[in-house]
Amino acid sequence: MKPQFLGMLLVLVCSTAHADWIRAGSDDMASIYVDPVTRQRKASLVKMWVLVDYQKPRQLGSGSVGSKESHKEFDCKTAQQRALYTATFSGRKGDGKLVDVNTMIEKWMPIIPGSLEAEELKYACQR
Repeated sequence: MKPQFLGMLLVLVCSTAHADWIRAGSDDMASIYVDPVTRQRKASLVKMWVLVDYQKPRQLGSGSVGSKESHKEFDCKTAQQRALYTATFSGRKGDGKLVDVNTMIEKWMPIIPGSLEAEELKYACQR
């Protein structure tokens, strides 16, 4: 295994084991939780761990997903986000079998007002 992957996996395990998840919002599809303790701000950019807990399992190519944890970066000035790292799990709230890991940094995406992502942005960008 690559050292980068092992390092990221270690970060995930350590962050979830000690996460102080705060429910930031929900809809009929999912509830989202943020861990404000992991918030790191640099100018208008904020990095923070986010947990999405699906109401019903979703089918992903490699298996059934009950939740996902992402290390996200938010741009508070432009209201955009991108995932830096995402792990999906078969169970709720990050429990169960690890289904998939994505270590590719995603493109910046605009956040739609009123969405669950807008709730994440609110927690990430609060002073």
